[in-house]
Amino acid sequence: MFEAHDWNETFIRLRNKSRNNEWDSMAEEITDEMLAEFAVTGKYEEIPGLLKEKYGDMLDEVLIYFGEPEKGDPETWGRLVRAFNESEG
Repeated sequence: MFEAHDWNETFIRLRNKSRNNEWDSMAEEITDEMLAEFAVTGKYEEIPGLLKEKYGDMLDEVLIYFGEPEKGDPETWGRLVRAFNESEG
């Protein structure tokens, strides 16, 4: 992915930081442009539409990961599931 976007130097810096156990400083290497390529971000209700807009017919399955504190919150999961169900059609 980095090579496809001509981000080779960033990849090298990230690789070196991981080898040197410099995990805390890796985030400063990632730009907003890079994040937009790797992630879809928005409010729960917006996520289904944003995924469809970005991936179109290429998308046939979605796996979601929530970090803390939402990890085990049924209401959070429910909002996202409802948003996906309402977007089908």
